[in-house]
Parts: sequence; structure tokens; C-alpha cells
Amino acid sequence: MILSGIAASNDLYAKLPKFGDNLQLAALLIGNNPASQVYLRIKAKKLNELGLGFRLINLAANTPLEKILEEITKLNEDQNIKGIIIQLPLPETLIQHARKIINHIDPTKDVDCLHTQNLGSFYSGESDFMPATAQGVVDLLSYYNIDVAGKHAVIIGRSNLVSKPLAFALLQKNATITICHSYTKNLSNLTREADIVISAVGKPRFLTQSFFTEGQTVIDIGINRDQNNTLCGDVDFETVSRIVAHITPVPGGVGPMTVYGLIKNLIRLATNN
Repeated sequence: MILSGIAASNDLYAKLPKFGDNLQLAALLIGNNPASQVYLRIKAKKLNELGLGFRLINLAANTPLEKILEEITKLNEDQNIKGIIIQLPLPETLIQHARKIINHIDPTKDVDCLHTQNLGSFYSGESDFMPATAQGVVDLLSYYNIDVAGKHAVIIGRSNLVSKPLAFALLQKNATITICHSYTKNLSNLTREADIVISAVGKPRFLTQSFFTEGQTVIDIGINRDQNNTLCGDVDFETVSRIVAHITPVPGGVGPMTVYGLIKNLIRLATNN
């Protein structure tokens, strides 16, 4: 079965509380990363379709840190803004200041759940508010009635933005978790033993049919371009989809669910505040 994030998110949007354009998301884009611009257009389009507001603040890549923090302060104080995101990745010159920039966001407006306070609440089990991609994957599995309790999930990748929060979210749902990375040995042995394989490595069609066995659930978070500039995931969908039980496509799988997770978080913050 193909796990369509488009179909799932469309159904799930209908179940969210209704808000007008007084619910507004602000996105701070520093520099002009082409991929970031595409992602923001997708987010803005969906917000517009749902009748929600969107404000983009685009700063030059060489903007001083103090100016960036000033812009975030303005958004923190703006009562019309209910959620704030810093579009990642940051320019290389600002990577060392990433934590300071993210932590300058008011935690009650931190839609991406990246502020240290929000992550602390999540990882301590005090809150189930989590980063958007993790939320999207959890809701996608739930939508298709894939119970993770007692299952072995192998997650390939160890990023703070996606892999780690997703691992903890599934752990909270009683899955057994193995996190793999570039130093992991015998990766294919581990993936073949798993009930659920989740990939976020960013390598086009890296996982071929030899990494999988029948009956597995495969969640492909990777978004890549191959040698022909064709959009594809980390998994060789054409061959792997023939043997596994469930698989997400790229595009149309986790991507739409990440946007859903973001908007779900935005509405949750607005409701709680």
C-alpha cells in the first residue's frame, strides 16, 4: 500500500479547528536558498487555501546577528503573529549562532518546536508538542492504522530536526528504536530485521531492494534530485514498493504531512495562547 501524505493531510485538515486570517504565521528567511524558497511557497499556498495568514520576512545572508534578533523581537511582540519559524538551513556564517537565533523566539510562538524550552518539555515527556516532520509522520502512521507499539523501528539519520524527535515520539508510543548513521556497520542487516524503516539521509535512491524484506513499512523522508534532476527520495521506490507492505512516495508522502504538522502546531499554539 502506498501511504499518500496528500490524501491523509487533506482528510486531517478537515478535522482541525477552524480559524480565520487573524491566525498568522511569520517565516524568517535569511539569504536566498532556492530550496528554502520553494518550501516556503508550499507552506504559504496551503495556509492561503485554509484561509490562514502568512508573512515572510526575507533578510540578506550578511545581515548582522543583532538585526536578526531585532526582527524576531518584533515578531514576538506582534499580537497578530501566532507562530514564528526560522527557515533552515541558515547561511554558513550564521550556523554558529543557530541556537541563539532559535531561542530568541518566544516559546509560545515556536511552531517548529526547536526552542530549548519546548524541546526540553518534549524530551522529558511533559508535552507531546513536537517538531513538524515528526508530528506529520506520527499522524501519517496513525491515519493508516499502523500501530507502532511493540514494533522495531530503524531510523536512518540522527538530525536534531527530524530523526531524534521522531525516534522519541515513536518510543513514547512503545516502539523499539534503533538509530543508524554514517558510522553504523551492516546497515542492511539492521533494516531487514526492522518492522518499520524510516530514512532521512538525503541520498537519492540510497536504499535499494536489498535493504528490505516483505511486510515492512517504509517511511521515506529524503527529498533529493537524481542525476537527471528528477525529484526522488532516499529509497528506490520502484523496486522497493514491489516487496514491502507500506511505503511513502516522494513527492507526495512525508512532505505534505510535514506542512500539515506545521499548521497543526500553529493552531495548537494559537489555541493554547
